[in-house]
Amino acid sequence: MGLVDLTASQKVFYWRFWTETEAVEIWTDDQNTFQGKLSVFTTRSIVGTNEKKDPLQGKFYFTSNPISSEKAGRIHTLIQTLGVLSIPTEDSISDWQAGLDGITYIVETSTPTTYSFKTYWTPEVYKESVREAAVIDTLAKQLNTLASMGVHFSKFVRTLPPGCYHAGGMMLWCSELNKRRTRRKR
Repeated sequence: MGLVDLTASQKVFYWRFWTETEAVEIWTDDQNTFQGKLSVFTTRSIVGTNEKKDPLQGKFYFTSNPISSEKAGRIHTLIQTLGVLSIPTEDSISDWQAGLDGITYIVETSTPTTYSFKTYWTPEVYKESVREAAVIDTLAKQLNTLASMGVHFSKFVRTLPPGCYHAGGMMLWCSELNKRRTRRKR
């Protein structure tokens, strides 16, 4: 997808927020002007097809769109205001346990001298009892609004060939499949 390897980035600040279908990134060289992009991605699923061998099965699709400098700056302010950078990964937070369903958010942060990779499983489940979960839940909701995450994914999958596509977790997004019609002889 052309995403930067954050373990090798030399940007003053680079931050990425992942879901299973989207990645929001912001970065800066001077802590004053921010840039950003939203990438959406999916793979084609065999589920829902009538063909035994779908030539597109497992094919990876993606698109990236820039985020305005103004919005990237607002995202940076949100990260700072919420104190996101100081929140440890979920397995270091008492009473926050990962599950098997739901959504996992991944947060990567990079500077020329540090790299951080943190995961947060379905913070909405713990937002009432774990302060850090409430912060990550707020972050996810605000990013969804600021970057129009779900909207971009919905528009993106509608541009793909008819079929079913992974939409996060066990969810699939399916469009009308091209069905071959055959006539029976009577």
